[in-house]
Amino acid sequence: MEHLLSWRRHRGGAYLNLSLALVLSLALSSGSVTGATSAAGGPPQVSSDPLADGGEGPQLISIPAGSFWMGSDNDEAGRAGDESPRHQATITKPFAISRYEVTVAEFRRFVESTDYRTDAEIDGGCFYFAGGWQPAPGKDWRAPPGFDQQPDHPVVCVSFNDAVAYARWLTQQTGQLYRLPTEAEWEYAARAGSDTSRPWGDDPDKACAVANVADRTLKQQHPGDWPEHDCSDGYAYTAPVGSFGANAFGLHDIIGNVWEWTCSGYSDHYSGVEEQCTVAVQSVPRVFRGGSWYNFPAWARSATRSAFAPGFRAAILGFRVARNL
Repeated sequence: MEHLLSWRRHRGGAYLNLSLALVLSLALSSGSVTGATSAAGGPPQVSSDPLADGGEGPQLISIPAGSFWMGSDNDEAGRAGDESPRHQATITKPFAISRYEVTVAEFRRFVESTDYRTDAEIDGGCFYFAGGWQPAPGKDWRAPPGFDQQPDHPVVCVSFNDAVAYARWLTQQTGQLYRLPTEAEWEYAARAGSDTSRPWGDDPDKACAVANVADRTLKQQHPGDWPEHDCSDGYAYTAPVGSFGANAFGLHDIIGNVWEWTCSGYSDHYSGVEEQCTVAVQSVPRVFRGGSWYNFPAWARSATRSAFAPGFRAAILGFRVARNL
């Protein structure tokens, strides 16, 4: 099995909130959309591309070019050092990004069309966290470790490589250039004109109207001394995409539900890499963003960053696609 790089962010000497290891280990031993307006003030521009095999690709939202403040201030609660320096980033060209995270049904169509085998199927299963990342042999996107999923849930247990393969298939099917978003594009789309720690403001306890995060619902199933969002979103694990309100661009689940791969390589400080897709360097960790159903308030923020090797896959990790305009 390929060597997996250590999780790139540390808190108090522990990887990825070690106290939450209990949640995943316990899970292994054991479910109304509001309207949105675009940042420009009108309704979101929603489209989809026809697939050569029939049907439609993922719903897309058009994102205008613009500038924003990327990263976090030194006094932002929960911040980590790799969110620096806070700087003004510019998205020079408009792009489209999927309205929802890619679903189990959408990924299944790709697999059935191509006979694709994911990294989890080829090499040891899907990973879960229990004091360190552990493989769950035989577990993959069809049956992730610890919980069940339905066709409209976000696909998990997919690596960066798997996400890129799906985007390439969409390109072949539609004649349009699909890819993963850069890290800068992702944060710009997530903030949607906001300058607060989260798209809805700074209060983590208001998350449950717009995000599936570690909350009272999860804590009811897995009691423990860990800092949940003090609200109830109704889902202990993944939720159907679009179950929660959208941000100002019309994007759903941009915070929470599952982490989302980007195409950018990781650097422990902003240096311009975040504005690019890292190409054909398998050893470089790729960034993923947004937090997930099991993440504490510190991790469910617009500026939070994490990264892992391109072959890594986990029960908390999925993706959404971008498309050139």
